[in-house]
Amino acid sequence: MAFIQCELKSESIQIDTSLAVILPHDKPHKPDCQGVLYLLHGRGQSAQAWMRYTGLEHYVSKYDIAVIMPEAGRTFYTDKRFGGSYFSYITKELPELCSRMFHIEQAPEKTWIAGLSMGGYGTLKCAFNYPDQYAGCAAFSAVTDIRWRLEETPKTSLSYRSLQGVFGVNPEPMAGEDLFEIAGTAARAPQRPRLMITCGLEDVRLDQNRRLSALLKEQGYEHEYQEWTGVHDWDFWDASIKKALGFFFEK
Repeated sequence: MAFIQCELKSESIQIDTSLAVILPHDKPHKPDCQGVLYLLHGRGQSAQAWMRYTGLEHYVSKYDIAVIMPEAGRTFYTDKRFGGSYFSYITKELPELCSRMFHIEQAPEKTWIAGLSMGGYGTLKCAFNYPDQYAGCAAFSAVTDIRWRLEETPKTSLSYRSLQGVFGVNPEPMAGEDLFEIAGTAARAPQRPRLMITCGLEDVRLDQNRRLSALLKEQGYEHEYQEWTGVHDWDFWDASIKKALGFFFEK
């Protein structure tokens, strides 16, 4: 497999931004497996985070897939009120760029998305707003309740000022940004991705992940929900991505 690190100019966010990519250049292409996984990092991490802290490259070596790891800073993969349009970048511009640069097919049945924490929120937001764009979706230790994040962050902190840049001076999610509000619409979509959610039993986000899972079940969205002993750390996310790859690609 090949590991590529590059920078590209994005029109959506109006900056040069980093991209980490795993390409299965040494594998014979099998139509029933070939595809692309967009893998999102957490708040304050980088495009290289998954490669630095997990066994990702080893885990994906058995599958004929490309893995695209974009960089999004602390943006919650959102079209910022003051700044770049990161949701548009992830859902629209990036797939088109990867299609041109790496010859990656954009077919929904060959496209998956996953992420941790802030990236878990971004993953679910992508899948709920564009359910016909992905074959599968996996969120690990996700911030599923964005209102919780906005309310519990101290207003004197740097984190809160960062949230103001994303969600406004008086931070408030707009249409399509509150997962609990759009879960029902996603559940009723005629085409929707297979969904997996994981969270550690000692994670402060456990309650909100349980609540979202219960709501999805109530709305008729069949999905895989798993929790086990763990906190908000790379040990848990390393185990989660390994489970998700099996969930996506092993029949």
